[in-house]
Amino acid sequence: MKDFVTTQMLPLPSDGALRRTDFDNLPEAPDGWAWELHDGVLELKPMPVSYWHAEIILMLLLHWRARGRKVAAEQRVADSGYVGGGTTRNNRVADGVVFIDGHVPAADDATHSPDVIDVIIEAVSSTSEDRDSVDKLALYAELGIRHYWIVRQSPGEAIDGVVSMYDLVGGRYELVGTTLASAL
Repeated sequence: MKDFVTTQMLPLPSDGALRRTDFDNLPEAPDGWAWELHDGVLELKPMPVSYWHAEIILMLLLHWRARGRKVAAEQRVADSGYVGGGTTRNNRVADGVVFIDGHVPAADDATHSPDVIDVIIEAVSSTSEDRDSVDKLALYAELGIRHYWIVRQSPGEAIDGVVSMYDLVGGRYELVGTTLASAL
């Protein structure tokens, strides 16, 4: 299923018209994903996130912005797939990105090289636990991202989360601490 989600793109019919029968014959989109027309190609795209997800990412990005860092939400992390314009297993969109001190992204940038990213923040949902805490953890370590924060919703809390903070040590992430997002 993971490979399906990250690589599935379908060209439009040769006449450019997508008919009801074409739509009905699309493979079923996995939970949390939807078919979307983008630049003339049907692609699987993540569906809008929950209010908690959006709010917790905003809270953590504002934490970093208050410390003078440039931040962005829903950004692509470049690897050979994005740089080459293709789709590979490594194509990922990070929920939150904190850039290295002094880096100012161009206004039109949506994809960033790992060497300008200091911290990646992911908010875990019920459908993204393995993707965020296993797949992306390994991939971002391989790409050399220095810090990785995974946030999970705090039970009984409307807008808070437990942040697990990882540092890259010897090419692998090591858990260096946990805290409530609201404590930051």
